[in-house]
Amino acid sequence: MVTTTPVGGAASDNTSILRCLIERKVESAALGPLWHPIAVRLCFQAGEGAKLPLRIGGKIGPDSSVPIDAAVSVTGLKRDCWQSSGPTRNPLGDCAAVRIGGVEVVLSSERTQALGLERGMAIELQFNSFTRGAESFVQCSSQGRSMS
Repeated sequence: MVTTTPVGGAASDNTSILRCLIERKVESAALGPLWHPIAVRLCFQAGEGAKLPLRIGGKIGPDSSVPIDAAVSVTGLKRDCWQSSGPTRNPLGDCAAVRIGGVEVVLSSERTQALGLERGMAIELQFNSFTRGAESFVQCSSQGRSMS
């Protein structure tokens, strides 16, 4: 099982699903939040529209998989992001949206899980993958286990 949720005991920086999407050259996909405060800080320093090499995720432990080294485009930056869970607003901290190929990734400075499919988790993405519904599914495998 691959989990990135702290409720499941994970560090929220697992890169297995992101790696699968990149390797399969999936277009118009979105993923997040991935907890990576240093990457968020680097994106803020670079600024929206910047292109930079970035190492993402896979840092906390063996269940985090391995980091992804990629050339990214910073597509969005927002301070003090949040997401809703019923009447409760849950903090994501500062967030950066980056594009790797056809995949948009939301990086957060606070360790948390995705709680819903609200619009880009309070950060404007270039497309609305979180709200339009899945058009297709990608089958991936990690360490001999299947994910869909």
